[in-house]
Amino acid sequence: RSFEKIRYAEFLTQTGELPQAEALLREIAAKVPDYLPAWRGLAYIAMAGKKFEEAGAHLKTIFARDPGNYEGRIAEARLLLAQEKNVQAIAALTETGKLFPAVAEDKFLLGQAHLQNGDPEKARAALRSAVTQNPDYQDAILLLARLNLAAGDVGPVAESMSELLVNQPNLVPAQILFLEAMRSMERLDEAAQSIRLQIKAAPERAELHRLHGLVVIRLQKTEEASKSLEQSLELT
Repeated sequence: RSFEKIRYAEFLTQTGELPQAEALLREIAAKVPDYLPAWRGLAYIAMAGKKFEEAGAHLKTIFARDPGNYEGRIAEARLLLAQEKNVQAIAALTETGKLFPAVAEDKFLLGQAHLQNGDPEKARAALRSAVTQNPDYQDAILLLARLNLAAGDVGPVAESMSELLVNQPNLVPAQILFLEAMRSMERLDEAAQSIRLQIKAAPERAELHRLHGLVVIRLQKTEEASKSLEQSLELT
């Protein structure tokens, strides 16, 4: 029942050592078949190999012992999404959200499910719920910002990305979304100054030079834009 062994199996999975991770988890599951994290890990490994039927069997083992297991429900939702069973995923995650209203991960996955199902407005609503439950949920914050930007709701994007960059100034996805929002709001001078500071901190980031070029082109600073775009090309 070692949590460290489960963490090690997760590490092996993340680094692509799937056979070793699977062997370790199967050993744990054989010795302590009621230790549900081992079965959940096996389900995720099966998903990674697109062995969806096998993943479902592992999840059934979990639910046979604990029908309301939250982590098992999350794994089940991820399995449905991997198979593009969006309607089933939405139904399952909606039920999970009612049972666990104060947890954020199911709301984030519900947002992904609605987006995958072609409904960005419902996706935004679900992601807002995820961020409300966990204000530090970076994946939810970034995805919500992308959807807000696509919908033209740029004010919240600039605000949320600015807050995110306070603690993580080198987080490139947040930098890009912040600058795109500033550009949409025609706050180009402020955006240009912001990206110059980011370039000083990370001059090797080609995307930053490209975005700076795009911003200053709008300011009709063509020579400065040309230099930035040339630098981007050199880095890539």
